[in-house]
Amino acid sequence: RPREESSESSEITAIDALRKEVSGVQSALRRNEFEAILEGMKEITTTIAPAVVSLSLADGPEAFRDVPVYGAPAENDMAAATSPRPRGVSGVVIDGEGHILTSAGVLQYAFPLQVSAGGYMRLADLISSDSVRYLALLKMRELPPRLIHADANSAGDLQPGQWLIRQGRGPSGEETRSHHLLESIQNTASGETVGILSNDGTPYMDGALLIDQSGRIAGIYLH
Repeated sequence: RPREESSESSEITAIDALRKEVSGVQSALRRNEFEAILEGMKEITTTIAPAVVSLSLADGPEAFRDVPVYGAPAENDMAAATSPRPRGVSGVVIDGEGHILTSAGVLQYAFPLQVSAGGYMRLADLISSDSVRYLALLKMRELPPRLIHADANSAGDLQPGQWLIRQGRGPSGEETRSHHLLESIQNTASGETVGILSNDGTPYMDGALLIDQSGRIAGIYLH
């Protein structure tokens, strides 16, 4: 009997060791697959990524502005007042004059905003906003030496089920991107066509650029 128990214990130990080894191999494969996806996304977005900027704000209580939301329940107002607000969003340079298209979420910030894109920092002022499309247009006060902007003429057609790359920048200007499925395309009451992504992402990705697998502009991401 002691020999049988010893044999069973050895078999269990061997099985556990095998499971750990298989788990380690699976984790390595997942890491390799994830790294391959990241490299693929980076390659697709190489030429257009410099046109994506970070729009951040200065520290201090004057950095935020109170923007009323009509029709919102009182408990939602309380939650919004107590939850930390993001310190910035992403935006897309759309021409050689330094105009930046982004989410209307920037209206909660006091201007000017700081624009950063890795190699430069500039200040930008609000030019106009569109409440229907929830977009805002900014303009840099001073152009950087080598300004790269997105070519809106290269926009592709959106199709449900296609994969899109979301290219944005974090608050300190670092590049950030992710892969998302376009779940559906809907028409709003105002006649606008919008696509619904599989993931809403982080607040600073608001105003990021959406790119299709061919490297063409698919749209602006609104958080």
